[in-house]
Amino acid sequence: MAGDWIKMRVDLKDDPAVFMLADMLGVDEFSVVGRLHCFWAWADKHAVDGHVDGATTRIVDRVSATDGFAAAMQKVGWLVVDQSGISIPNFDRHNGESAKERGLKNARQARWRAGKSEAVDGQASTQSSTKPTTREEKRREEKKEETKAARKRAAPIPCPDDVSGVVWDDWLSLRKAKRAPVTETVLTEARAEAAKAGMPLASFLRIWCARGSQGLQADWLKPQERQDFMSRKEAEAAKWMNPQSSKAGFDFIDMEASNAAPLAIR
Repeated sequence: MAGDWIKMRVDLKDDPAVFMLADMLGVDEFSVVGRLHCFWAWADKHAVDGHVDGATTRIVDRVSATDGFAAAMQKVGWLVVDQSGISIPNFDRHNGESAKERGLKNARQARWRAGKSEAVDGQASTQSSTKPTTREEKRREEKKEETKAARKRAAPIPCPDDVSGVVWDDWLSLRKAKRAPVTETVLTEARAEAAKAGMPLASFLRIWCARGSQGLQADWLKPQERQDFMSRKEAEAAKWMNPQSSKAGFDFIDMEASNAAPLAIR
């Protein structure tokens, strides 16, 4: 529709996540911002409460005209993909009808305070302007309410057997503070990154909580972080998972010599 628009931060190019996206995609920051604009504009048109039903990573790559764009977005925590489609964390902060209405209302109030009351929409109150006025807007509002209700009914992800309740609760609190969803896909990605780092999931989540970041990858970890947070039992388990790193801390003896004398135990 003519006149459609989305909100974008003026300092978006300097966001650390944009630099990470540029490195992963092999492009510059300006190219990343352009691709983000295309993707967010598409999502603003088709998403309901930040969720696009049935969308896949291939669709996101096609919208941005970049292979691997969806995977890179997931790694920086700006996209969540599950069986139902894709979700954009913090979508309602800058996009959607409510965010746009806040921006327009602030602009109208600023013009009114500057003495340009004729620019106000001519109503005594802006209350009616916040209500859906077209059939399409009403449909989107109804679908948004249905989606919210469905999410409230959805069962939460249970604590994994290999993670303590304290660590799990801390991680859930961090995700809630970051307004980031907790899905099977997010947990699976976390377990995969922990395996890449050669450590149990519990240690990986503890480091995640200590950092206080929205996302975490194995190659972001520092050696000191691994050493400080892995318990002795977990460190031994990690060595067995990756014996090539330090031969699991054991020396192996060839016992196949036919005339080998018995070992003396002292």
